[in-house]
Amino acid sequence: MKSNILSCLLLMTFDRSKEDMHTITGVYSYLSNPCTTKPCLPGMVFAVQANRTHYYLAVRGHLIFENLSWEGYAPEPGAIVTVAGYLSKHEDIYGKEFFEIEVISLQPKK
Repeated sequence: MKSNILSCLLLMTFDRSKEDMHTITGVYSYLSNPCTTKPCLPGMVFAVQANRTHYYLAVRGHLIFENLSWEGYAPEPGAIVTVAGYLSKHEDIYGKEFFEIEVISLQPKK
């Protein structure tokens, strides 16, 4: 049974096409994480703000709480960046929707 679950998880992880990829250009931000547990766990995470929406950055399904380097580029909050990745919509414990993007690349806006 465990191997079937693992196989399904692996397929879900790698069964994505280029058509599923999204590119978002906006302001690199550091803000409060969405409340996804009871009680809410306080914390700060990185996101890209575009069109009055925050797109929370994730790597391997986890929100990014430390400033990472992307192929040598380590943006500071306030920088205009372009992020490419797989977009998903989630809901916090209060029913408020938020977006998460599984980062494939992050670069300065060109």
